[in-house]
Amino acid sequence: MSDKNFDLQVILTTGTEDPERVTLGLAAALAAASSDQRVVVFFSVRGAQWASPVTPEHPKVGGFPSIAEIVEMLVELDVSLVGCTSCIDLHLKSDLGESGHRTMATGFSYGGLSEAALRMSDVPTVTF
Repeated sequence: MSDKNFDLQVILTTGTEDPERVTLGLAAALAAASSDQRVVVFFSVRGAQWASPVTPEHPKVGGFPSIAEIVEMLVELDVSLVGCTSCIDLHLKSDLGESGHRTMATGFSYGGLSEAALRMSDVPTVTF
């Protein structure tokens, strides 16, 4: 079983160590969503840092909006932003929510690696 509701899956595994790679991945998701593609972005490993309620410090990449601005645009376009639950708990320093997991920024939901893996058989997937 897989989720055929998406046209593109972007898996973001990169954290603050490489804001250029993060910007490119999120900009690709934004370009697809702006072209009426149904997009899911899965934030895993160190990429979970970008699901924080407070965007981590990072240099802005020339010619692109900031990572926080891109995430805001993705939320406005109703892109599905999913944080790997285990990765969120490991990499975020935010407070614990009612669910017992770290809180994420507005517009994010929790999900598991199995969901992302199952989508790969039917949904084109790129990893940044």
